[in-house]
Amino acid sequence: DGSGQDSFAGLGVDSQGNTYIAGSTLSANFRVKAAIQNHLASDGLYRIDGPGSAYVALGLTSASSIAVDPQIPNTLYATNAGAAFRSVDGGATFSALAIPRSQVVVIAIDPTNGQLLYAGTADQGAVKSTDGGATWTAIDNGLVAPQGQLSTFGLWIDPASPNVLFASTGNFLRSADSGATWQTLYANTNVESVAFDT
Repeated sequence: DGSGQDSFAGLGVDSQGNTYIAGSTLSANFRVKAAIQNHLASDGLYRIDGPGSAYVALGLTSASSIAVDPQIPNTLYATNAGAAFRSVDGGATFSALAIPRSQVVVIAIDPTNGQLLYAGTADQGAVKSTDGGATWTAIDNGLVAPQGQLSTFGLWIDPASPNVLFASTGNFLRSADSGATWQTLYANTNVESVAFDT
């Protein structure tokens, strides 16, 4: 309902009830409560504490996706401008992850093992780390896209069965073996969000 372009990029809630939101607005009349964006076209990455009346600026100027380690809420992962970052202090500072793909879009964390990470890229599929992001391996066996260039812009982990993954590449795919192999569920289908009934 705003006068300009509004973008909501991601949302995460940790076990303490803190909400993390990535997004921006160019709307002068966008209706908000306890707004963080204090002037038109400002940006940043923030943590909202409690019911949303207090916020803390975090150590990145912007983020296109955020993932919070469910077991260690002070450990956050974010993507920004094709790069991936990790924070171990609740977002006060971030350090770059050396992911061997050129344009990282999204990171997902295994809910039972914070050392097990997955990253989707804009141009070369998906990768997996079993050591908290120190090393990465490709998980592209059967991961296909309709236009040839393998862009993985969505990755989701089933919280009840963490070896079950879903990916969006322009096709919607499922892996039952932690990304070792993939099966196409729906071809030529852009999926932007997945929710699980827990």
